[in-house]
Amino acid sequence: MEELRRRQPTKEDIAVVDVMEGNDNNNKDDFEVIVTLSRRFLERQFRNRHFRRRFLLYLLLVLSLLVYFGSMAYRNLGCQDSHLVTAYRRDDDPDPVYFTVSHDDIGDQGAKGRLLNQRYRLDKRKSDVIPLNRELLDTRPVGCKVRKYYRTSLRISVIVILDIAPTSTVLRLLYSIISRTPPSNLAEILLYAHQPCPELEEGIKTHRIYPAKVIHAPHKFTRLTRSAARNFAAEAAIGDVLVFTPEASEVLIGWSEPLLEVMANNSNTLVGLSKDEFDPKTLVQIEHVPWHLTTHPRWDLVSGIPIEIPEREQRRRQTFPYPNTVPVRTPIIIFEVWAVGREFYERIGGLDASMQEITDYTPGDLVELSIRAWGCHGNVAYLPCSKISVTSLLPDQGYSESKRNQVVLYNSRLVADRWAGQHMNFYEQFQPGSMTIQTTPNSQIDDILRKEECKDLSWYIRKVAVDWKFGDKIKRYGAIQAARQARCIDHMTHDGRYSPGRPEFYGCHGGSTQTWILDAQTSQIQTETGKCLRSDGYMHDVLTLGYCNDGGEAWEWHGTNDNMGYLKFKSLCLEHRLDTSLVLVKPCNKSPQQEFIFEPFKK
Repeated sequence: MEELRRRQPTKEDIAVVDVMEGNDNNNKDDFEVIVTLSRRFLERQFRNRHFRRRFLLYLLLVLSLLVYFGSMAYRNLGCQDSHLVTAYRRDDDPDPVYFTVSHDDIGDQGAKGRLLNQRYRLDKRKSDVIPLNRELLDTRPVGCKVRKYYRTSLRISVIVILDIAPTSTVLRLLYSIISRTPPSNLAEILLYAHQPCPELEEGIKTHRIYPAKVIHAPHKFTRLTRSAARNFAAEAAIGDVLVFTPEASEVLIGWSEPLLEVMANNSNTLVGLSKDEFDPKTLVQIEHVPWHLTTHPRWDLVSGIPIEIPEREQRRRQTFPYPNTVPVRTPIIIFEVWAVGREFYERIGGLDASMQEITDYTPGDLVELSIRAWGCHGNVAYLPCSKISVTSLLPDQGYSESKRNQVVLYNSRLVADRWAGQHMNFYEQFQPGSMTIQTTPNSQIDDILRKEECKDLSWYIRKVAVDWKFGDKIKRYGAIQAARQARCIDHMTHDGRYSPGRPEFYGCHGGSTQTWILDAQTSQIQTETGKCLRSDGYMHDVLTLGYCNDGGEAWEWHGTNDNMGYLKFKSLCLEHRLDTSLVLVKPCNKSPQQEFIFEPFKK
């Protein structure tokens, strides 16, 4: 009003005054007048720089709130990014589904129950009364539960070799697959059976598990080995990804999404899945934690040793969000749950069917396949977020230790003939019994290696299994024995997964816990799993185990003759005393207590 008095009023000003004083002279609608007032007010205010700044800040705040609450409402309505998915779970079977209606006492069943346990190597009666669609604990790392995975169009073919598991156990596996796998990503479930199994086929029809079908050997009365059966089923599969799992197992929620994401990025990948375990007597789930481990081959070329993830691999994974969910690169896989791209599996020749088997497994088949996958321009990895729970079967009553040793030795020689090459002399020192074994090579796989121009074992040791001490990487190996007494340095199984532990002096027995390696390049004393001798951080005169780091303590061998000498680091030496089992670190004085016997590696 004061402003109107200071200048000549216009028609619009008169209308404004009328509205403000409640006099409606029908000059304009009230709405138009209010708009005019607002426009003039804003024009005056926007001449002020501070007002413009505050206005922009408030506008950004309002827009941010609108975006936030809009996205929340978008999620609450079930709308998701079409390229991202979370773990799938089917909820249309809320009620328990049982294989049998019998709910009698399932405790000790006497001699008959024990015979059934021996036959199936698990408690069959308890398996028959557990719901087929039971819920399992989600034991994945926390990051796996909150992370989202990219949607893919790849389809999975699950391959199961049927052998001794009861029908209820196999049906429970089928139920877990169809209820925890997106239907669009599940192509089929192939159940290879050595003989007709009408009860299982009837169960599949009764419970309407349509993706599952039973297949048999191409010729009647033909019993294929486990590796040959897997290859046969892989040829019949139509999915893009092949998943191999034991018959006594169940998949966990969210098992397929991370697997398909990895395969979509690189189909030339051999993948080991993480696993939980079921107790064979109670069939209760037991959490297993292999997701922070990796594996290296042993010198026999058919087995592996779990070790902690190397520091360089840990650093690589730390660059990703949710590091514990990132696949772990590993030289080999040894677990019985694994997956591979179908085309890649066919291109590299599949499993070696010429290997011999022991009841329920084939020693060395996955180790050899892992080396071949790396050499033939692929890679091998463990997935911490893809988990399958496997029953730890009871011991086989017909198990023969001598038969097992023969099979292991044969398969070991078969792998060595294909891969050892210039390292054959080194291999034969660790497996002297294999020198007289005659193997039948798989010419089909050998032709594939030449056709694909696959890398040899030397490349594998240099580029992939860089921490594996093999061939020229070893200067000395064997037991480190005190010169005055038949007592050897024993790492007491503390070299492996979790415990840093302290080595001790123990009676010499020549086992793996007393096997030490003198690295040819770093001169560090190491265990087979890559732990090095270190001085204890608190008790500096006691020896312990630690990670083998470049520039760390290198205990050098100073020999007085071919076998005897001192283990020395700077001015300190290892010392053995009769009154203690600890491995002591003392200033060097060349006393008999500081003399040891350490066999050299004979090249």
